[in-house]
Amino acid sequence: MLRDLAQRFPLWYLNPVKPAKGRSRRHRSNARPWRTGVVHLRIKAASPLDLGHVPLRADLKHLIELLGNNQTAELLGVAKSQTSRWLRGEPIGAESARRISDLEYVLRRALEVFQPDAAAEFLTFPQPFLNGARPIDVLLTRGIGPVVAALNQVDEGAYV
Repeated sequence: MLRDLAQRFPLWYLNPVKPAKGRSRRHRSNARPWRTGVVHLRIKAASPLDLGHVPLRADLKHLIELLGNNQTAELLGVAKSQTSRWLRGEPIGAESARRISDLEYVLRRALEVFQPDAAAEFLTFPQPFLNGARPIDVLLTRGIGPVVAALNQVDEGAYV
């Protein structure tokens, strides 16, 4: 039986670490499932294309083409002139970059599932998959996960 356990679980899991003097056992974790075998990490030189700067601007340009500058800025929560400044090369903050990527992905996914008019209707009307909330509001408040899950359910044939 012990041999079966040794084969199924790593050695550090079966041999608990003794607590240091003066410390109680509950302050020290024996299991380290997050630990990998990587000791030294080497990252090669990355170009701006690898870091996502150019594709992010392409996503922003695609959003502006689909929605127009005013609606894009409103959905991203920025001034109407900010999107133009980003396209001209002004740096995009981390939170805004996440919003651009999320919004562009949801729009692209919605257009894969629906025709453009139906995709706009899906995103702006209350949906039963989201407990009666509008997907565009859920995207801005709770993130991309629930909206993509709802789109996947519709794509798999669930009744709307």
